[in-house]
Amino acid sequence: MSKKYKIFFSNKISDLEKVSHFLNKYFATTEKSEIWSKEEFNWKLSNLNPAGEGFMAFAKLDDEIIGTAAIVKKRLLIDGNPYLGAEIGETYSHPDFRKEIKPELLFQNNSDPDHYINKSIFGRLISELKIKASSEKIDIIYGTPNENSKKGYLNRLEFFEMQSYKNISMSKFIFGNLLFNKNVTRLLSNSVRRKNKSKKISLFNKLKISRKFPSLLDIDTLWSEVRPAKGFSLVRDGEYWNFRYKNHPINDYTFYSIYSKQKLEALIVIRLKEVKNLKTLFLVEWMATKEIKFSDILKLIIEDNKNHKIQKMNLWSKKNSSNFFSAIKKGFIPAHYVPIIFNKTEISSKLDSPDISFDFFLGTSDTI
Repeated sequence: MSKKYKIFFSNKISDLEKVSHFLNKYFATTEKSEIWSKEEFNWKLSNLNPAGEGFMAFAKLDDEIIGTAAIVKKRLLIDGNPYLGAEIGETYSHPDFRKEIKPELLFQNNSDPDHYINKSIFGRLISELKIKASSEKIDIIYGTPNENSKKGYLNRLEFFEMQSYKNISMSKFIFGNLLFNKNVTRLLSNSVRRKNKSKKISLFNKLKISRKFPSLLDIDTLWSEVRPAKGFSLVRDGEYWNFRYKNHPINDYTFYSIYSKQKLEALIVIRLKEVKNLKTLFLVEWMATKEIKFSDILKLIIEDNKNHKIQKMNLWSKKNSSNFFSAIKKGFIPAHYVPIIFNKTEISSKLDSPDISFDFFLGTSDTI
């Protein structure tokens, strides 16, 4: 093949729309994936993101996009100290151009035309993004790749896979609802959503539970109480929750704010979505004081949604952790392993230890 591809970086809406078209045309399992919309890309890659602007990288042959990859900036907390990090993803290559295609210019740090980085669109885009990340003083890059891309990250691109934290996707099937006719009712109508947002829920004594999104000050106060002194976490202050969930351009989330008197004790986010013809409830993220046990959170979510014809519930948990066993007691079963990878740095290498705290949720990734 004589034609050679070029590498571009752009967060322009017009280019993000082309990336969206490429991903939905060749890789979407449904007619159109919401996570690959230009609105979603603009939301997380632009200066709307409190962590800063990220990067969309793509390979073009003539005027056709044939590969993509992106890094989304994240504010991290490691051993109590703030760091600038990023999540890497959107790594897809056109099925017709995965072999025997060359770049117009060899990689700046490797002039061997037969090297993996100069032969693989995926490898080249990731390597270019790592240079971009370094120039932006991004200390940590993490991701949750599928099995195909994981091999390239680990074997060729200097990433490592977490061993001390085995991230398990857990599911609970509501068998009584599995035969429910999806045409009888929607997951939740807009009118029900509006009603529910103002509805008070009474499942626990001495606690006030509401679907209203709490004030940023209340979230900041809760975060200051629960933020880990050791280990890994995103910075989960009011600005984070407001951006990640309340101001998401597409996804509709439901919030549970749990108060003891006037004090916010817990904030929980769920999302209802139809996946593979099953009405699925995702427990996306939660933040709670020691007064609120994870088993209490599960009880609340299960009880409060039992009349919504949910057919499946899903969450992520560390294998063999207390949360893992609490979920099993509530009827969740381990579905599959979700790898977590990091770029190899002096800082990230210290994270793979069983002795540190490691906070990772569905919402830590931007896929739901």
